[in-house]
Amino acid sequence: MKKRILFVFLALVLVVSLVAFAACAKEEEVPPVEEEVWQWPERLLICATSTASAGYGALIAFLTPLSDDTGTEIRIVCESNTQLRHRWLKEGRFFFGGVVLGGRSMLEAQTGYATRDGGPWQLRTFYAQNRMESGFSVRGDSGIKTPYDIKPGVKLIWFPFMGPTAKNSLLALLAWAQVDEEDVVWVPASTGSAAPKLMMDGRGDTVFGMFPTSPSMYNLEAAPCGLGWIDLDAEADPEGAKRFFEVYSDLSFGKITVGVPSAIGVNSLCGPSAQGGTVDIDPELVYHFVKWMAENFDRYKDAHSWCQYMTVDNLMELAETSYVPLHDGAVRYFEEIGRWTPAHEARRQQNIDLITRYIETFQACIDTADEREITVDPTNEEWLELWENAKKQLPKLKLFIGIDLD
Repeated sequence: MKKRILFVFLALVLVVSLVAFAACAKEEEVPPVEEEVWQWPERLLICATSTASAGYGALIAFLTPLSDDTGTEIRIVCESNTQLRHRWLKEGRFFFGGVVLGGRSMLEAQTGYATRDGGPWQLRTFYAQNRMESGFSVRGDSGIKTPYDIKPGVKLIWFPFMGPTAKNSLLALLAWAQVDEEDVVWVPASTGSAAPKLMMDGRGDTVFGMFPTSPSMYNLEAAPCGLGWIDLDAEADPEGAKRFFEVYSDLSFGKITVGVPSAIGVNSLCGPSAQGGTVDIDPELVYHFVKWMAENFDRYKDAHSWCQYMTVDNLMELAETSYVPLHDGAVRYFEEIGRWTPAHEARRQQNIDLITRYIETFQACIDTADEREITVDPTNEEWLELWENAKKQLPKLKLFIGIDLD
């Protein structure tokens, strides 16, 4: 009887011990960590030039599936004035815009950008937008084949609606040709589509920025006057190219590979352009945007002619050649896929430091102007002289293009 009672007692002790052990083990179990789901903003605002622009069509092509995937409402606001778009981006009113072309004019506060609130700011690249292959188109029967065929009296077509950056490329062409801007005729065009018509009827000799893939270029090539292009052979004439590059360095030199037959093989200006905005945009948002663009490329690459160039490789080319640094969010993506090196980061920091120097120098000039009671206005020659003299002490903003132009 005593043995039976002892056996039952020991059995109860064992059961209690097992229950206690199980309870302790349960308390020590670590619950699985749920992966945080990125919450996209309810709305994103994007800025573009106009609904008729190629850039607007490209935005629609990839932003439509992005909106479908994320549930984010996307609004595209159009403004043809580049200076105003830059100001909106600086203030963080928009997520991004196509700003790297013309970025140098803003960062160097050229002409119309030299205002109290319009000088340099911390611009960043988010993603590749397009691969620009463009140049200076002329009438096929004009006789203008190289920059040195530009002579006093030539009629240069430009776009006043594009703001202070409108003449830069043409001024660069004049620098290559060693012709003074006062010795040429400036012909304003009200729209991009008006420029080919001005050439066709002889009111203008050349214009920059006409893409060889543009329908208007095909029309001009089929006209009796035909279509030609100014050949920019930087390797054959590095001194001329250097003079050009000192004025305009938003694109590098290369051969045109697409578009009208007359343009194929012409030495001209090429390189990736970018979407960008202010450094203050949330890095998480930029990172997830870059990640979505990279991982969904096959879904939108054929939706627009620009979309085929919206690649990680072209974004890397921008990182390695442009004076506009990548945003922290874009860098995070490159780090994640193992393509960001200490050399990349060192170059990015150099660009950031250089932009910071421009910002600080510009503000110092404003302070000096206020002390001297000089009106800060781009139409005031005294103010412009003050800023230009200070800017001479700063390194030039330029692309790294693989051709020694120093």
